[in-house]
Amino acid sequence: GAEPEAFAPLPSAGSESGGPIRVLFYGQFIPLHGIETIVAAAARTAPELYSWTIIGTGQEATRIRTLLEAHPIPNLRWITWVPYAQLRENIASADICLGIFGQSGKAARVIPNMQRLQAAFRKARLEVLYTTIESLTKDGRDRSLVYRITGFNVPKGSWDGQVIDELKPGDDEICLPKSSSSVFVSTHIDYLLRNLGVKQLVISGLVTDQCVESAVRDACDLGYLVTEVTDACLTYSQERHDNSLRAIKGYCRQRTTEQVIAELV
Repeated sequence: GAEPEAFAPLPSAGSESGGPIRVLFYGQFIPLHGIETIVAAAARTAPELYSWTIIGTGQEATRIRTLLEAHPIPNLRWITWVPYAQLRENIASADICLGIFGQSGKAARVIPNMQRLQAAFRKARLEVLYTTIESLTKDGRDRSLVYRITGFNVPKGSWDGQVIDELKPGDDEICLPKSSSSVFVSTHIDYLLRNLGVKQLVISGLVTDQCVESAVRDACDLGYLVTEVTDACLTYSQERHDNSLRAIKGYCRQRTTEQVIAELV
């Protein structure tokens, strides 16, 4: 899914002979990516043998920062964002580039369920819209107060603000960057939906008890009929997920992926 012009191959520049093995992770700090697992692995390695670099930020950034402040890891460096040109060099200089490490069975099911919904809605010729957390500026001066207080910023144009490759939007599908929990607060989605003649929404995404729940509440208050897809949403624990579903059920229908797709046939 990487752009060829931005990530043309470079000669490998891995660790020098006898130096520590360089381990790199670049991605979004969301539950599916399992950042805590990567940090735990780094903590168990000897500094003289392994050098770890994590590049990225996201919804779990505050929790990971707190963890690292309480238990510093001398051989781990965390960089919140780098431009593509520098990222290319980081990748070339690494000996190991890590994938994602979300461990729960639910985490493994959420993206496939979202893919199934995406395919079913496209087949039914229904609008598929996306929203990601991304500031309209590189320094995040436009982002919400809570994001500024917590130090959470996804700079304009950064990889972290893109839809993941597994759910890549089509050429003519709409993607809205947002800088608040609710997509209805920091984008013009309500205006777009009314122009499109949309009266019913099917919502899935991350995280259940924050961005998803905020969107469900606001959509309902604005007069939309809302369906929340319970097995295509995810948050930091099953308990939090279940609590959110109970709290929000008065604002929406709750259906599984199978049930929603059956209604489209």
